[in-house]
Amino acid sequence: MFSHLKNLCSFIYLDCLETRGRANSFLSIIDDLGKGLGPFFFSKMISPLGRERAFNLSLIGWLIGGTITIGMFFTIRRDEEKVQFEIRDRLEHHNNQSQSQNS
Repeated sequence: MFSHLKNLCSFIYLDCLETRGRANSFLSIIDDLGKGLGPFFFSKMISPLGRERAFNLSLIGWLIGGTITIGMFFTIRRDEEKVQFEIRDRLEHHNNQSQSQNS
């Protein structure tokens, strides 16, 4: 379970613009699957574990996800600055290439 969360965390902090969209699409699909399949699996856990244990187990998953989200709060500004710098750098590089081709 924790290796899966580690992989999701690595997708969140990607700096490369080309892979950022793919990573967010992947996370969106996983989120939608969790919304659809989560209640199904939870209902299947009630019989063997009991209602209280099943709720406690699902709460642990929610707490882990919430902790990851709170961790993003502390890095989002720095991540946004990196992305803006990369966009400016690529745009300047593209403009320089266009000017050299026109000369």
